[in-house]
Amino acid sequence: MDSVGLLAELPPATVQRILGGRAGRLAADRARGIDPRPVTPRSLPTSSSVSHTFPRQTLDGAEVRAALLELVGQLGLLLRRRGQVARGLA
Repeated sequence: MDSVGLLAELPPATVQRILGGRAGRLAADRARGIDPRPVTPRSLPTSSSVSHTFPRQTLDGAEVRAALLELVGQLGLLLRRRGQVARGLA
């Protein structure tokens, strides 16, 4: 038995004989997608942002990249302090 799919194909009584009553029922049910535990939604993740305002309009790529790198560092520190991770950046 090396996959959940194979476990799901076995009759529940066979799984119970192999694993024991309660563990066998639980394994057989979960393999078939049966989970009676209630789903409790978590709060939406908080968003975090950092910003930079240039003193004037700029087309200097090096200046823009340096500012972006600084923002990434600031955001990383903010997330670390909160014990959070990033799921996406925009």
